[in-house]
Amino acid sequence: LLSRMRILPRLSELLRKHSKDLPKEALISTCGILAMLGQRSPGAATAIVQHKSLLDDLFAAMFVRKVGSSRLDPSRALPALILVSTLARQTRVAAEGLSDRIVESTILLQILASGWATSADEFQLQRWAVAVWRIFLRYGLCLALLPTMSRLAAPYLALGMKGEANNSASYSLSCDFYAAFA
Repeated sequence: LLSRMRILPRLSELLRKHSKDLPKEALISTCGILAMLGQRSPGAATAIVQHKSLLDDLFAAMFVRKVGSSRLDPSRALPALILVSTLARQTRVAAEGLSDRIVESTILLQILASGWATSADEFQLQRWAVAVWRIFLRYGLCLALLPTMSRLAAPYLALGMKGEANNSASYSLSCDFYAAFA
């Protein structure tokens, strides 16, 4: 239905040709629209994931670094991670298609390897990254990331809720990693 109505092809064409020109709010709205469509039907989620270029173009526009920083911009990356989470929860086929893209692009590792969050927005982004990885683990996917994720989780698990000296305890991912490893 989404292809017959030309919704996915039109969104894909828009992103491919104009993603650099689109305001951030339009890209965030696109993530929201796709999440709502994917949430309503496993078939729609699979169609979105299996579209040849839609998510690749969207991820290229959403997973960008902050100006002058090595960290991803949470205001752009968080809606894309929520979209990934929504689509991956629908079917194993959708999760498999997304896990390949996520592992190849190392998005989760980029988010989590940046260290302890310095703001509430970064903390939310990191929590969603662990949640997305946990969804993939439920399907038996992204197991290749297990050694790396264990190394990234070690400081959080060792320090628990204490955090680093310069950081608030409210930014600890220890509970999230415990849930992923459970």
